[in-house]
Amino acid sequence: MTGKLTPRLIEEASSDGFIAAVKAHESSRAEPAIAAWGITLAGRLAVLTPAQRTALTEKVTEGGRFDSKVPWATLRSLVGLQLAAYRDEHGVAQPSDGDDGVRGPQFAAFRTHLGRQLAEYALAGSATI
Repeated sequence: MTGKLTPRLIEEASSDGFIAAVKAHESSRAEPAIAAWGITLAGRLAVLTPAQRTALTEKVTEGGRFDSKVPWATLRSLVGLQLAAYRDEHGVAQPSDGDDGVRGPQFAAFRTHLGRQLAEYALAGSATI
């Protein structure tokens, strides 16, 4: 996580299981490892809107492709959270859905590895929100 976190925010978020201490790699014996905070699956799940959570857990095929009825705004937000990515017909990642305003979306959205992990976590009922 980047940015400034107050001690109170760190205490609250870590006690709720939304963040966890991550030990950085030690570059040399002379330098101690630097502790950082990373967002947990529970933390990621907590920030999703109901529409994002539904799309991630229910509106996706076995192969990871999102249903065509998922709104573009929801897909775009999941891409921004790195929980989804657009791919062309060859499976190559694309920066957007390729909609040029004339032809409509050219690329399909798929769950990323992180998106699949989060969906499995949500479906397992590991989080209470």
